Amino acid sequence: MIPTALEFSLVLWILATHAGIPAALITTATMAAYVGFTTHYTTKRNEYRRKMNMAENEANARLLDSVINAESVRFFANEKREADLYDQSLARYEEENIRVLKSLGRLNFGQQLIYHTGLFATLFIALNQCAAGLLPVGDLVMINTLLMQLSSPLNLIGMVYRETTMSLVDMSKLHALMKIQPSITDAPDAKDLVLKGGEVSIKDLTFDYGSESRKILNGFSLDIPAGHRVAIVGSSGAGKSTVLRLLLRLYAPSSGSITIDGQSIDSVTLASLRKNIGVVPQDCSLFHDTVFNNILYGRLDATEEEVIAAAKLAEIHNTVMDFPKGYQTLVGERGLKLSGGERQRIGIARCILKNPELVLFDEATSALDSETEQTILKGFEQLTASRTSLIVAHRLSTVMNCDTICVLDEGRIVEKGSHKELMGIANGKYRQLWERQFLIDETETLDEASTDSNATTH
Repeated sequence: MIPTALEFSLVLWILATHAGIPAALITTATMAAYVGFTTHYTTKRNEYRRKMNMAENEANARLLDSVINAESVRFFANEKREADLYDQSLARYEEENIRVLKSLGRLNFGQQLIYHTGLFATLFIALNQCAAGLLPVGDLVMINTLLMQLSSPLNLIGMVYRETTMSLVDMSKLHALMKIQPSITDAPDAKDLVLKGGEVSIKDLTFDYGSESRKILNGFSLDIPAGHRVAIVGSSGAGKSTVLRLLLRLYAPSSGSITIDGQSIDSVTLASLRKNIGVVPQDCSLFHDTVFNNILYGRLDATEEEVIAAAKLAEIHNTVMDFPKGYQTLVGERGLKLSGGERQRIGIARCILKNPELVLFDEATSALDSETEQTILKGFEQLTASRTSLIVAHRLSTVMNCDTICVLDEGRIVEKGSHKELMGIANGKYRQLWERQFLIDETETLDEASTDSNATTH
């Protein structure tokens, strides 16, 4: 900018001394008008650019959503609908893009109009002076050359300003993202969690997703002695999985406290908390990598023998060995090349490999058949032996042997005890859930038997 400013100053000084003050003033006004118009119209173009970026993001999101849900699209034969929606998104993007290009054309036209108008006015004054004999012809040629030379720095200033502001608009999403501060962070004086057995104490926990949302948990309290297996059951939406997320500090409770071995989870580092807790989620997310590396993710320094041992305990080893490349088989994006049960068993193998002091199961066998489920439950027995475990389950048969079963309803524990104790409560919530589930399982078994019988007859 400094060399350009010096060049402008020298040109204006030469014009003032050779063509007079009016010519210098006209040139100054031309440059000011050029810069002012460029600044004003570029600011206006920024809004067009924002709308174009939004339209492009919407089109990309629509395409990604359709690709991710490609199976559902095929199930319902809605390929044409998805294509039409994507075409509509592309049409909006094309419309906004054309508006941006047209505005660029108008900006360039306005800049050239201002510049050439100023050039014409200055040369007109110089020509009159030359005709009157007040200005030599050589000076006229010099003035014309100097004025033509001004076009390059003016265009450069306009281009740099335009591209800079456009880049800032394109990066606005990134800037907004970088300004967001994580809601859950380590306390300034946070220390590493020191486990002494894994006793968990949850006191008067309250949680909701906003001031106007219903309370997911409302006065939830639970004590889990070290080494005990505790299950949480209840209807969908009762808040079972939320308890696990709060224990991992994925969310912060509205009120209440959680301690592990007397240490508040708010006062320990997130890394040490999550390092000591093993989680088997309901929907296990896998990386686009090999089966081996996905299991190894549970403990990155594990040996090959340890990975295979964990896979065997999770009842996935034989299945993996049937793959053409065995443990080096790629699972695809998010594990789409595997079945739901296979993904879940890899998730279980991860947790087994991690060998944590505290284990959380969130519907860990929901995608498994009954036979595999029973086999894996034996593995759970070994994994959770002498370890504190918190199990969320819909299938009540998977938690029968837990030390304590808690029935959650409307954010509170309404019943608590062993399977035998809860079944002894007449008209109890747990007993109703058990009888209803037993009836469903019995009906499914009879349907399967009837189907097999008909197939045999025919």
